[in-house]
Amino acid sequence: MAMVLLWVFTTAVMAQKPKGERLAQKQEMREKRFAEFCEKVGIQENQKEKIKHLLKEQQEQLHKERKNPDHTPESKKAAMKNILKNTDIRIDALLSDEQKKKYTAYKLERKKEMKMKAEEKRKEKEELQEDGLFLND
Repeated sequence: MAMVLLWVFTTAVMAQKPKGERLAQKQEMREKRFAEFCEKVGIQENQKEKIKHLLKEQQEQLHKERKNPDHTPESKKAAMKNILKNTDIRIDALLSDEQKKKYTAYKLERKKEMKMKAEEKRKEKEELQEDGLFLND
């Protein structure tokens, strides 16, 4: 039990990084995922800048939607889904037929990874709740 408490405390302390450091980590992760995407889909140099521009636009639109106080949670979710769909269509238009196939496979792979990660977090939260260490629901 003491080890679990130590682990929880250590994790909580380590998670409290300065905002600038967290933003730098997010940017680094985005760049890593973009490089992975380019490699797996076979993106050419002339396509990279166009796609980066589309993704930057998407990020700005999503940020704007998150901050919009006029939307209900349902309308916000729908608007954000629409932004993602439109970006996907615009990226797809830049790709060759072979790249489109690889892009579809890449998206499915990422979706599986995200589901697995979410499931792991859910299980971890349940375990902490069972031990009485995680009180937020």
